Amino acid sequence: MAPIVTQFARIYPERNAEVPAGSYGTEGAPTYKDLRILTDDIEGGPILAPEYDASNAFGHSDVDDSGSRYSGGLSSKTRVDELTLLYLAHFGKVVTTGAGPEYTHIFTPLDDLTLVAPSLGLDLGIEKKRMYKYHGVLVNEINISKVNAGEVNHSYDIIAKSREVAAYPTGYAPTYSALKKLMTVNLATLHGQAIVWESLSIRMTRNWDTTLAFNAKTVPDAEIGLFMAEIEGVVKFENANPVFVDAYEAGTEGELTIDFRGDAVGGSFETLKLEFDRVKILNAPPPHINADRKTQSIKAQVLIPTAGDWAKATIINAVATPASYP
Repeated sequence: MAPIVTQFARIYPERNAEVPAGSYGTEGAPTYKDLRILTDDIEGGPILAPEYDASNAFGHSDVDDSGSRYSGGLSSKTRVDELTLLYLAHFGKVVTTGAGPEYTHIFTPLDDLTLVAPSLGLDLGIEKKRMYKYHGVLVNEINISKVNAGEVNHSYDIIAKSREVAAYPTGYAPTYSALKKLMTVNLATLHGQAIVWESLSIRMTRNWDTTLAFNAKTVPDAEIGLFMAEIEGVVKFENANPVFVDAYEAGTEGELTIDFRGDAVGGSFETLKLEFDRVKILNAPPPHINADRKTQSIKAQVLIPTAGDWAKATIINAVATPASYP
């Protein structure tokens, strides 16, 4: 992998509880959060196409600007104080409780069609020469992965309303998180049974509607799309109680909970907890013997339950933001 040239990355709220008078795609008075990103591959710009006309039949007469759009990805290790604004720009809804030193943020999919999704601003400082400022950033997809005892990794697919090129802020000194990366799984259950994951991948897709409107050259205010969540991984196979295999064979449904734990904060621990109340296993092939253990592959889909939060992320940290939205 080629090295990236991004000197720093920072995000800030645009339209949410911190900037109640702000508007989608407007910077306002930002409070920056610096990110330790591993990679970035954001692309886009004006959509340019060669133009022909009858008076210049032997060549292009011009280049037509048909609009603009920006999208791409970021990846990072997982520190709980770097997650909240990114999760808000994905889920669209959050309720925060607590008065310090610990705060609990509960994210669920925004399902109110009258509301505009909360957006982020994203600044990328490039080689101390220039800065790209992305406005109206929404997180369209979050991928969470962990293998064996390794770190929890996050990757984000983002879309942005606009971009501007600015001078590099030479006096800016990023303040990165001092927290440790999440590695420990405190709790993992599937269909009510405690399980041991050897590898796990969770993919949550927001499907924000980003079509170009007739009256705008840039992506308009995002509208709510279909929220999807998929789980794939390998678990340690237990002959004594293979509940998830029986559930697959019977076509029954259950729940999935995964609780990642970090350092102590207040009277609790830094936490990223994901809960899906209705999960159906789509594929569970026969287990395999891998040297000294038996493993079972699983692929599952998250469905909307008749009651409860069908997709819920709980983050516990020492950061008061993002308060509550909507």
